[in-house]
Amino acid sequence: MIFLSIGYLTVSTTAAQKIIPVGNTKITISQNGETDKIFMSDESGKTPLTEISAPDIILSEAPDPASIPFAVVNITAEKEGFFTTNINDVQVFPERTTTLYVNMVPIPEFRENTPLNIETIPQNL
Repeated sequence: MIFLSIGYLTVSTTAAQKIIPVGNTKITISQNGETDKIFMSDESGKTPLTEISAPDIILSEAPDPASIPFAVVNITAEKEGFFTTNINDVQVFPERTTTLYVNMVPIPEFRENTPLNIETIPQNL
């Protein structure tokens, strides 16, 4: 895939169904199988706006079944006391901002940190 454009991503980490922000969460963004960026969320649970390499915007305006008009990234959210959350196949469109909300789940006492894996449903463009 040729990347000729930029999309934007921000991640918001919360607990209790978006009621309590979970700050100081380590966010890892991977693209094409390689770690691209690592951030810590701020005290409000938000990461800075992040640039993501994306395909040319023209692919979004005139979809071609042979081309994917968005970038695909994987996100990992980690914080002590919470299950690690992996969200795969997050779609980032060129010249648009994607906001990903991650619900952090506390680890109950006497349990191990077994990662939670979430698969994003593919687009049907």
